[in-house]
Amino acid sequence: WWDEAMEELEQADELMNAVRDEKYKGMSVAEETIADYEKRSGVLRHSYQTMVLADELDDAVRAVRSKLHDAEYKFAKGPPKSWWDEAMEHLEEAEGLMAEVRHEKFRGMPKAEEAIADFEKRREKLRDDYKTKALADELDD
Repeated sequence: WWDEAMEELEQADELMNAVRDEKYKGMSVAEETIADYEKRSGVLRHSYQTMVLADELDDAVRAVRSKLHDAEYKFAKGPPKSWWDEAMEHLEEAEGLMAEVRHEKFRGMPKAEEAIADFEKRREKLRDDYKTKALADELDD
């Protein structure tokens, strides 16, 4: 739906080129139409970016949280140590997915900041648990 709206806006941009023609320069009707169009199209472009980016961010956050859940679930099932090792592999995959959430286009979006903070907290807990349990298990052996 948003993509269709942006296609229509591009068509409107082409039509506006006729109003921007040099021969209409200085005419109040043309200048008012251009100013109104730029204002309204700017709002639409901003809305598009906000809505599409919000959807993209939701998808990225959902993927990270799914991998974190997998890691936490595997860790909770251990011992044996192989379960904990597998949990750390899931954590590494989640870290790779976090690159999308940390992307510049999401900078300043509260949901991205919350997801980053949540990820870092959960990552540290998993790492601490791994050090405590898995490495202690190795030491015992």
